[in-house]
Amino acid sequence: ENLFSTRYDYRVEWMRCIATLSSSEAHEPLKVRAIRALADAADSPAGALWLRQSEENFGLEQLLNIKFDSLTNEPAAGNFIAGFKNGEAVQDLAAVRARGDSVPAWARGRVPIWLAVPLMKVDELIGYVVLAPPRSPNTLNWEISELLLAIGEQAASYLAEEKASAVVRETQAILDYSKKFAFVGHDIKNVTGQLAMIVANARNYGDRAEFREDLVRGLE
Repeated sequence: ENLFSTRYDYRVEWMRCIATLSSSEAHEPLKVRAIRALADAADSPAGALWLRQSEENFGLEQLLNIKFDSLTNEPAAGNFIAGFKNGEAVQDLAAVRARGDSVPAWARGRVPIWLAVPLMKVDELIGYVVLAPPRSPNTLNWEISELLLAIGEQAASYLAEEKASAVVRETQAILDYSKKFAFVGHDIKNVTGQLAMIVANARNYGDRAEFREDLVRGLE
């Protein structure tokens, strides 16, 4: 790291990353932009995003220019997730396959997969992005790995913020509905009380013409 010149202009890469994640001009969902930010840095044409769905599983959430032969949830306690080493490692799946080691079922199909990048929010793995092989020949080294880990952390913060905002919006919608329903319930209670009074009075005064006329006006 100290003896060789770096491949990337980190200021340019970081500005491109922020522009991709925060831009809404292309009308792309944030999940697509998160894949694209990592794919652009690695010169990859395609990728996919998995996010944590529960304490036990990660599930596929978004595809970008890629399809898989088979898909299953990835267990949080499995060897593949452990390979991220608590967010400190990018996994070279091409190298893993070349060694004959086990890879997830979706990485054993016809679609080639190159890298898997963890998405860390503080000390929590909220998901990961897998990338197709680069357009031009390339190998994973310390510089690419560190750049992808940094971009992955930034993408994770955007995704976590979007999820938190969605929860707030949903909670506010429930509160608004509850307020509206409270008004409706209050009105129904008033009408119910009036009808109960009419029924009670009808038993006592139903044979009187004046009451029947007043009853009709009340119902109207």
